Amino acid sequence: MLASIPDEQERFEAVNNPPPNPRGGPPRWTHDSAKRVVGWKVDSPESVQEKVEAIHDLAADDAVAAVVTTDVMLRAVDGHVAAMSRQYP
Repeated sequence: MLASIPDEQERFEAVNNPPPNPRGGPPRWTHDSAKRVVGWKVDSPESVQEKVEAIHDLAADDAVAAVVTTDVMLRAVDGHVAAMSRQYP
C-alpha cells in the first residue's frame, strides 16, 4: 500500500516512521494505518469521518438508506420523548 506513495523520499519517510500501535507497544504499521496514509477506505473505521463514509457506502442502496434514516429519526424522537417525560422537582 505504501508503495503507492509517488514521491520516493516521502514513501521511505513513511515506511521508516510507523504510526503509534493502536493496541499499545512499539509503533507499527497496520493495514488500516497504511490505508489512511495513502487515502484509501479502511476496513475498521475509527474517526467520525471514516464512520460517516462507511455509512454512506452501506446506504448507497435506497432500501438500506430508507431503513437507516427511519432508525436514526426514531432514535431522535425517542430521546426527545424521554427528555420531555422527565419529572422535574
